[in-house]
This record gives sequence, C-alpha cells and structure tokens, in this order.
Amino acid sequence: MEKIILDKDIVKALCNNDVEVMAQNKMFGLQQQSAKVFIRNMIANEIPLRVLVSGFRGTGKSCFVNYVFDKELSKNREKRKAEEDSIGKLVVVRFNTAKYTEYKYFLRKIIRELYLATKDAGYLENNNASLERLYLSTFYDVKEVSEEILSNTRTDALEKYLEKSNEGQFKLEDFVDIAFIIGFVRDFHLRLVALFLIIISKFTLKVQAGRNLRQSLESKKQNSLSLKKETLYDDEIAEYLLFDELEKLKKQEVKVVFVIDELDKLDEETSAKIVKDIKPLILNENSNSILVAGVNFEKQILLEDSHMDEYGSSLFNYRVYIRFAQPHEMLEITKAMVCNKENKTALEYMKSQVIEARGVKRALINNILADASFIDGELTIQVDDISKENIEQFEIYDSQMSDYFYKEFRNINDIIMDVLFQYCFWVFRYYEQNGASNVEYDENAIVTLIPESDKDLVEKLLDTDKRLKIIKRIVQKKIEYQNRKLSNYDSEEDEKITEEFNQLGKSSSLSLDKTADDFKDFEDTYWLVASFAMELGLSVDELKTQLMQRFYKTEELNTFDKDEGFLYFYNTYLNDKKIYALVEQLVLLWYEQKLNNKVYCNFPIGGVGNWRADIFDADNQIIIEIKYYKSIGYISNSLVRTKERILGGIQTKQPTNSKRKIAIIVLSPEKIDNRIKDHNLEEDEIGNCMIKTFLVCTRNYKMFHSMMQELENYLKE
Repeated sequence: MEKIILDKDIVKALCNNDVEVMAQNKMFGLQQQSAKVFIRNMIANEIPLRVLVSGFRGTGKSCFVNYVFDKELSKNREKRKAEEDSIGKLVVVRFNTAKYTEYKYFLRKIIRELYLATKDAGYLENNNASLERLYLSTFYDVKEVSEEILSNTRTDALEKYLEKSNEGQFKLEDFVDIAFIIGFVRDFHLRLVALFLIIISKFTLKVQAGRNLRQSLESKKQNSLSLKKETLYDDEIAEYLLFDELEKLKKQEVKVVFVIDELDKLDEETSAKIVKDIKPLILNENSNSILVAGVNFEKQILLEDSHMDEYGSSLFNYRVYIRFAQPHEMLEITKAMVCNKENKTALEYMKSQVIEARGVKRALINNILADASFIDGELTIQVDDISKENIEQFEIYDSQMSDYFYKEFRNINDIIMDVLFQYCFWVFRYYEQNGASNVEYDENAIVTLIPESDKDLVEKLLDTDKRLKIIKRIVQKKIEYQNRKLSNYDSEEDEKITEEFNQLGKSSSLSLDKTADDFKDFEDTYWLVASFAMELGLSVDELKTQLMQRFYKTEELNTFDKDEGFLYFYNTYLNDKKIYALVEQLVLLWYEQKLNNKVYCNFPIGGVGNWRADIFDADNQIIIEIKYYKSIGYISNSLVRTKERILGGIQTKQPTNSKRKIAIIVLSPEKIDNRIKDHNLEEDEIGNCMIKTFLVCTRNYKMFHSMMQELENYLKE
C-alpha cells in the first residue's frame, strides 16, 4: 500500500477558493484570464457592462467572479488601494438568489449590501448621508411606523398628565381618604399605627408610579427620535431612491458592480422571473451587473426557445461560458496538491480521480479529501487499488478524444463541447459494462444510462450523427488501447515524452489553427526538443530557456519569457521558417556539451560560395551538415545533391596532414524504412576527407539515442 502526501497549504487554499493561490498555480485558463482583463478594462473605461457567466454546476463560475475581483473582495485594504490606480474606486455588491422571494425584499437587501460594501471599501464620504438614511430606513416598514406614531400620541397625553401631577406630594383628597379609613379604628394607639402605615404606603406607591410613567415616556421619546433620524421606507419609491444613490456614487467616481449569483441552483421558471424582475437594475446606466447562471440560460438561447426573452438574452453585452475542466487541466490541479510529485502511483491515482470527477473541479477536490486522513501530522492518502478502467479512459480521452473534437466538430458552441465531453463518459461507462470488442453501436442503449437532467441536453444538442461518430471513435480507440498497453512503448523515455506532451499538447492545440497538419507540426517539434533535452540531461523547460537565450543573444531573460511555456516559445520562434534554425541550435548545444569544443556556424568552407558548413570546429577538422525533413520521401535525392556540393567545396581546399571528418545529420520525425535505410551510416572517403551520413528519427527516443551515440563516437575517433 503506497502513501500519497498532500500539500496541506494548497488543499486549504483550494477548499477556501483562494483565487490568489489558484492563479499562482495556473488554475485559470487562457479564456478566463482574457475574460478578466476584458471585464476590468470595460469597468475602468466606464463602459456599462452587463455580463452573463454561465456553465454547468460546479465548473467554477462563482470562483471566476472572485478571480475577476480578487483585489476588491480581499479584506486587505492595501490591495484594494493599490488596484485603484488602474481601475479606480470599485465596489462589488453580491446577492444570492437562493434567498430571493419578491422584488421589494430584493431591493431592501441590495440597498443594505450597497451601503455596507461602500462603507467597507472606505468610499462612504460625508455627502453619502442620504445612502446611510436609505440603509437605516430599510429596517422600518411603513405599517410599523404608523403604529409607532399612534403610540406616540398616547405618549403626549402621558407627558401632560405627569406635568400636572406632583410626584410624591399629598393633596386634599389624599387626606380625606386617610381620615375615612382611620374612622373605622376605635383604639387610639391602633389609629396612630394605621395612620403611619397608610401614609407610608400611599407615598411609596405614588413615587413608584411616577417613576414608571417617566421611564415609559423616555422610551417613547427615544423611539420618536429614531423615527426622525430614519426616513420612512416605502416599497413604492425604493427603486427610485436606489437609482438616485447610484447616480450620486457615479458622480463621486465610485464604480458599482452588482453580482447576482446562484441562479444555476434555481429552476428555469424561477430564474426567468428573477431576471424579469431585476431587469431595470441590470440596465441601469450608473452601475454594472454580472449574472452567474447555469446552462438553462445557454440552452434556452441556443435552442431559441419561446421563453428566451424571459431570460433576457438581449440584456448582456458580454458572455463568459465556464467549460468543464479537461482531464489534463484537472491533472495539473492534482499535481499542485501532491508533495511527492514523482510518485508514479500518485499519478495513476490522480488520473483515476480525474475521471470520477467528470470535469468538475470541486468534485475532484472533495473526492480526494474523502480518501485522505492524517498520519503522523501529514495529510495522507493510502492507495490500495486503482481503477484500471479509469486509467484507460483517461489515456484514451486525453490523447485521442479532445483533439478529435477540435478536428471533427469545428465552430460549435462551448455548451455543445461540454455535452460532447459528458456524453463520452456515458459511452465509456456503457462499454465498461459490455466490452468494446465485437459490439454493435447501440446508441439507444447508451442513452438509457444517462440521467434525465443530462439526457435532455444530449438529445437536443447532439444529433444522431455526432453521437454515432463519438461511439465509433471510442470503440476503435478502446480496442487499440487494449492491443497496445503502455508497456509496449519502445522505451520509458517514449512513454514519458508522450505523457508530457498529452498534458501540454491538448491545451496548446486550442491556440493553434485547428488542422491536423498544425497539430502534427507542434507535436513533432515537441518531440524534437524533448529528445535533445533527454540526451543532454535537461528538462524541456531548461532547454527551452537556453534556446531562447541564444535566440535573444542574452544571458538573462526577462521574467515574462522565463515564465511562459513551450507553446509561447513555439508560436514566437518555431514556425516553418525557423524550424531549421531550431535544429541547428539543438545540434550545436549537443556538440558543445558532448565534445567540449568551441565551434562556429554557417561559414564558407574551401572558398566555395555555394556551400556553407552549418557547424565546424576551430581547427576546421570536424564539419557538420544538418538537414531536417518532415517526410523521409525527400531524403534520398537530397543526400545526393548535398554530397555533390560538399565534395565540390572540398576539392578546392589544399590537402591537410590530418583526416577531416564530415558528418551529414538528417533528422526526421518519420522512422527509417527500406527506401533510405542504405543511406544510414553510409561512408564516403575522398582524399583526406571522410563523409558519414546519420539518419536520426526524432519520434522514437531509442532510435534517436542510438544514432546520436554513433555520431558522438564518430566525431571523437
């Protein structure tokens, strides 16, 4: 039983939706980063913004809003003040629609939240007294106040009574009452005692009654003062007063953003009613609004439902759809959570959990925590058994299906991509139960497994043709996978490069033109760099940094270039025109490390202008000619012409005493076949020159390493 140690700080941050830590660990994709920049720029430039943030439950919509306004929602006032330089004074007001009952109560809540948010941000200036009065008035209903006024009329009468009465003083009628009572007592001594007791009792009662009346009067006066301070709240004019306060705040250069959250937890009818009710607030020119909704909005708009207007499709001038996280994105989250990152069991376990979570980040974190316990103070997962079916599904989807979607189904809505993503999981589930070999494409049987909530979307957004294509693709890849287990890689290095590319390549393909050729070029280039990195004992990032330093001709890169990944490097430098320059620099780096010798590049050899050596040493005894071909079909004819040019240049040079070595290195992602195998390690000796050809496959590390070893031995002889 293996143990996986979790990073408690990262887990804590993820559970608390700490967007700062999440951003540091690159858990927000390019789409969300771009959306954040757009929203903040719109607000900074005072362009009224009405945003719809939608997506399936659990995809991180509320977390995205927190990410957009991370500084404003922070309790750290220094962060808020620092952000004012770029966006100005910004107040974020949130409302949870799960508490929505009626519009009039919604207005009360919004007024209170606006006041408190403005005060908390430190923007409640002296001339905001009207906002404070409006806030206080929300605690007093008109009906309640009318009863209080009636009570105050009684208070006036009581005050007049106390003014007329003298507390603790006896009047003539009091003595008449005492004489009448004493008249019934015959004994003189008893009369004196009775007289004393009656006087004391009557005096005490009068004093206490007077005090009680005065306390009641003071209380009534205090209530009266409160009523004078607060304006009476009236539902009929509350909206007008709120909009008036928003206009005042705008004049004070305070920008207000209303975030209406949790609409995805309500049914469609309730959601439509809320949007219809709060439409005036959404359209108010003195504020900005963000609605956080579910797929119900997108579905109604996409299907052009008759109730679409209720959802206010025309209200929004910007829409952000938060997609399900792709497997490689989910895996990156788990890598941030794990301390022992090199543990292969940890990687397999996390892949299995990624599949169980089905694209929902919150579910992924909860599932992992459900398996964790504290052992010796460490948050630990003890791994006993890992689902092989989940590992297979991860490998097939991550390496085959996501890329297939971009090639097969172009220009489709994000929600349809999410439904395709979810449909794949149900197809996998079906074939886990029934097997993928020799099985018919029973689409109807698969639909029966899908929950009713998902089935509606599948049937309406995916036509039969799309569903059948997905089923056939999955069945085909499952059979291929079962016939080619991971252990069948030619080497562990091939498996490692493939795995690394699967994590990088799928997210990177989003930024490429979505064609098979573009993706293959990107993949081939990655394999080329990764193979040289392994040969040099470096990571791809380390080698990328060295290459960028050479391209920039500087020893120190700026922070941006250091932090950017392989895709940035590829898009910036490694297009078709510069791939040859990359190959040349890779061979040059390899030569300098392996032979520890100073070399020169691109210099005429033998005085012949039509051939310039790619690499040669200081003594002009080692010369290297470099070629790179996407296809091996060109190699045979090219080699003949290359040798003719080299020999023509050599013949003009006077013979030297020592042997000159010339190496022709031909790199290609394709494997050597019968068409060119005779050229590999082919030797030509002319005078004092030895020419040897090395055919190097860059898509198979075992072959790559073997040929680079041959080249090294040849140059060192």
